[in-house]
Amino acid sequence: HIVNGIQNVKQVIKSLTYDSSPGLDHVLVRTVKELDISRIIQLIITIMLATFYVPDKLKEGRPILIYKGKGDINNISSWRPITIYSVLRRIIEKVLDKELKKQIELNHNQRGFVSNLAGCHINSRLINSCLKDAHKRIKTV
Repeated sequence: HIVNGIQNVKQVIKSLTYDSSPGLDHVLVRTVKELDISRIIQLIITIMLATFYVPDKLKEGRPILIYKGKGDINNISSWRPITIYSVLRRIIEKVLDKELKKQIELNHNQRGFVSNLAGCHINSRLINSCLKDAHKRIKTV
């Protein structure tokens, strides 16, 4: 049972931007906001958690390529793929993510894919520093 379920869903819906792309189901953020379907989405979440079932339509995404902003526009390596899923799926994921973060504590070294942290580049720099130090030690032996 998700604590304050309806409120969590309403907060997530409120946080969505209107210009967010729809998924293959063509449901728009505007539609979700205007119809106030937070109770329905909360019911879907409850059923999914109780049955361990994710509807096939929520698994479907629309892959697109985004130009990185540099490099030859005709070179495939200048593009990166993303997949656009249903707005409903995004709402469900955000609600579950929010609740999960209340229940668990991540290792303080976890930096990648975590909001409000400096990012995984810090860990990359730490590893790089360790490797350089080890390389220097090998040369002096």
